[in-house]
Amino acid sequence: MKLILAASGSSEIARPSVLSASAAAALESATADNTRRSYAAAWADFVRWCGLNERQALPATPETVADYLAAMAEGYKLATVRHRLSVLNQAHEAQGLDAPGKTRLVRSVVRGIANQKASGGERKKKAEPVLTAHLQAIASKLDRKATTEAKRDKALLLIGFAGAFRRSELGALTVEDLNFEDRGVKITIRKSKTDQAGDGQAIGIAAGRNPSTCPVAALREWLSASGIVSGPVFQSFRKGGKLTGRGMSGEAIRLMIKARIGGALGESFADVFSGHSLRRGFVSQGVLNGATERGMMKTTRHKSVEVFRSYVKDFGVWQDNETGALGL
Repeated sequence: MKLILAASGSSEIARPSVLSASAAAALESATADNTRRSYAAAWADFVRWCGLNERQALPATPETVADYLAAMAEGYKLATVRHRLSVLNQAHEAQGLDAPGKTRLVRSVVRGIANQKASGGERKKKAEPVLTAHLQAIASKLDRKATTEAKRDKALLLIGFAGAFRRSELGALTVEDLNFEDRGVKITIRKSKTDQAGDGQAIGIAAGRNPSTCPVAALREWLSASGIVSGPVFQSFRKGGKLTGRGMSGEAIRLMIKARIGGALGESFADVFSGHSLRRGFVSQGVLNGATERGMMKTTRHKSVEVFRSYVKDFGVWQDNETGALGL
C-alpha cells in the first residue's frame, strides 16, 4: 500500500492513498472538530521537530519518538506528553504501521518522565466547580444588564450547569434538539465526546424553584428575545449585536464563562474557573446536596464510575465530614 508522507510543517496526519473520498470523509467525521484540530496541531509539531533534528516522521523509530517526548517533557506537562504520544501512535496505525509508543523503549521513557514530574511536584490542575451560589450571583448581575447578550449568557450558564454539558455540546445544541414540557425541557445531545457515533443521548432538565435561576425559564427567555426558531441555540454575535447564525465555539464559551464569573465575583475568581467548571460544578453541587451517583451519571453521561468519581475526588472530602465536631 502506497503511503502519503506528511511534508515538514504539514498539519495533516498521513493517510493511506487508497482511501476513497467518501471513506476519507467518514474518517474525518469519526472525530470531534476540537479533537481533530488538537491532533493536527500535535502531529504538525512532531513533523517540525523531526525536520529540525533530521529525523523521519513516518514511520518514526522508537528512538526518535523517545527523544521527542524527552525534549517535550522539559516544557510541557505529563498530560500533554501522553497526548502527543497518542497522536503519534494513531498516525502510524492509520497507515498500517506499528505504533512506536507500544515499544518497551518508549513505554520506559514515558514512565521515567512521569516519575520525574511526580518528584518535581507536578499536579494536574483541575477547574474549580461553579456552584449554585455562584450562579445566583452571576444571574443577578446579568438580570440587571438585561441585554440580549446577557440573556444568552445566563441561559447558557444555567443550562450548561443543570445539564452537565461540555462546551462542544453547548455550541452544537440546536432548537430542533429541544422539547419543552410542563416539567422542564428534554434535550437530545446528537453527538458528544463519549458518543462519537452520533447515536444521540437525551437528558431532562427540570424547571427550577427560583425564577431568577430557572434554567428552563432562562432558555425560553433567550429564545424569545433572540427570535431564534431553528438552528444553533447559543449563537455568537457580530459587531453591532447581530447574530451570526453559528453556534459559539468552545473557546468563546470558555472566555464567556470566565468573564461572567469575573464580572460577578471578582477578577481573582476568573483565574481559577474554566470552561469545564459548569460540568464539574453539577457533580460537586450534587454531592453537597446528597444526590446519588446513579442519578447524576444519567445527566453527566459518564460511562465509567471511576472517571465520574474523579470529578469530586478532592471536593468530596467535605461530604460526611465530622472534623468540625471535634470541639477544637
